[in-house]
Amino acid sequence: MNNSTMFSSDRIDWNTPKEIIEIIRKFDDIGLDPCSNPNSIVGATTEWSLEKGISGLRRPWTEHGLVYCNPPYGRAIAEWSRKIVEEAALGAEVICLLPSRTDTSWMQLMFRFCNVSLFWKGRLTFLGAPSAAPFPSCIMYFGKRDSRFCEIFDQFGQLYRRVQTNVGREE
Repeated sequence: MNNSTMFSSDRIDWNTPKEIIEIIRKFDDIGLDPCSNPNSIVGATTEWSLEKGISGLRRPWTEHGLVYCNPPYGRAIAEWSRKIVEEAALGAEVICLLPSRTDTSWMQLMFRFCNVSLFWKGRLTFLGAPSAAPFPSCIMYFGKRDSRFCEIFDQFGQLYRRVQTNVGREE
């Protein structure tokens, strides 16, 4: 049996479901959506999209408050993942929604640097989709308020916090 939908998709614009936006707003207001699109309901204070001629990959994310990123899920996801890690290293606080592809190099990079990973319980039904996604989802947090993130997101799946050891290695 060949289930190609598990590994690829004709869609790259998996717009965030309302329930996810509501949970994130309990955490804080969303200051920046660096990869918005005309169908997005994120409602960030600042929204950048290619349709408006603004590439979130080419601008700095700091100084906007909480950044929420649900990047395109196609081949460009690796570039978006690098951008998320880079901006977090510069001080941006970022929550991102991603397909859970734990074996990929881009997701391994994200695991290495995120403060908390949440593996969503069940499959999300993305905005405008006729049914649940054919893949599992992960929400990652980069920032200093990991305890608050865990408090708000704990009931929605399995949380994993990155632990820094005394010898400077990550576990």
